[in-house]
Amino acid sequence: MSAGHLSPSFSATLRLKLQDAPGTFAKVADAIGAAGGLLGAIDIVRVERGYKIRDVTVSAGGDEHLHAIAEAARSVDGVEVLRVSDRTFLMHLGGKIEIRSKVPLKTRDDLSMAYTPGVARICQAIADRTGLPVLAGPVEATAIGNVLVQARTAGLVGPQLADLRALVARTQGVTRFEPRG
Repeated sequence: MSAGHLSPSFSATLRLKLQDAPGTFAKVADAIGAAGGLLGAIDIVRVERGYKIRDVTVSAGGDEHLHAIAEAARSVDGVEVLRVSDRTFLMHLGGKIEIRSKVPLKTRDDLSMAYTPGVARICQAIADRTGLPVLAGPVEATAIGNVLVQARTAGLVGPQLADLRALVARTQGVTRFEPRG
C-alpha cells in the first residue's frame, strides 16, 4: 500500500518493543515497507531481558497512511508498539519560533530608541524617503491579527479583509505617518 508522495511532514517515530530474536526487526521492517512506509532513523533505546526497545522513524503520505503503517507494525508477532509520536506535532510543542533582540536592550534609553518614540522617527523617515504613507500599529499586532482571524473563522466579524482592517483602525492605536515635503 502506498499513499503517494512520502513526506517528513507525515512522519512519526514508532517506539517498538521487539522480542530479542533473530529476524524480529526484519519482520517489522518488512511490514512497514509492505504498508508503503519509508524507514528512516533506527535507534536502540535500551536492551531488556528478552527484548529490545527501538525508535523507528517512518515517513508516510498522509495521516491515514501513517496510521496504517503503525497498524502494520502492531500486526507483527513479537512486536509491541509502545508509542507513536508524530514528529511534526512534536516540533510544534511549545512553539517553534523565537523572537530575540539583535541589540542589547538593557536601559530605558535603549528601549526608547528601539520602540516608542524611536520607532516613530524610523516610520516617519521611511514615509519621507519613499513618498508613501506608513501605518504603525500596536506592539501586539501579531496577536491581534491572530485573534481577528479566529473571530473571522467563527463568524464573529465580517468576512472581508477590509472589515478586519476597519475593526483594527477603530479599536487600536494605529498611527499614520504621511510623507513630509
